[in-house]
Order: sequence, then structure tokens, then C-alpha cells
Amino acid sequence: RAAQAKLPVMLVPGCASNAYTFDTAPGYSLARHLATCGHDTWIVECRGVGFSRPWRREGDWVDPKTGAPRQHTPTFGDFDYDTYLREDLPAAAAHIAERTGSKRLAGVG
Repeated sequence: RAAQAKLPVMLVPGCASNAYTFDTAPGYSLARHLATCGHDTWIVECRGVGFSRPWRREGDWVDPKTGAPRQHTPTFGDFDYDTYLREDLPAAAAHIAERTGSKRLAGVG
């Protein structure tokens, strides 16, 4: 019997958190662990949170003194969590399916 390919995994942080929920540091990362185990792993962030928020320059991503990633406070415009559920998560799932060629995916949220 042929081995089945592992499902891609879509990780969705909670409403008041960001990608660091699943990728704190190399030794403490569910996302990296799943990728090491052979899953194509994706983290979806709410609009305006973490790295989904536009940055002025790539150098602004980390604190120059500590090297730690900078985080952002959510800044919501004319959208809400219903928009996130109706539009953003289905779009993310469709993008993952298109990129991986998989008709199914696993989700953690």
C-alpha cells in the first residue's frame, strides 16, 4: 500500500493573538514541528495583526537592539470577525489548496 501524502495544515491563531501562537521560536514552534513531520504548514493571521499588517520597511520587522520580532496592536478598519470568517479564511484555504494541489486540509485554531 502506497503511503498517503500528509495533509497541508492551516493554523489560525485566536482573535487576540498572532502567528507567534504557533511559531514562538525554533525550539518552541508547532508550525515548524508540523513542517518537519512533512506537513505543508501555513499560518493565517487576522487583518491588521502581526505580519498581515503592512510595514514601512523590511528592517522594521525586528527590534534593532534585541533582534526580537516586533508585534503590532490590531488596527481594524471597516471589517469585523464575520468578514474574517466569511471572506479571509475561505480565501486562505483556497490559496493553500491551489498552492499545494490538495483538495483537503487540516486546520488548527
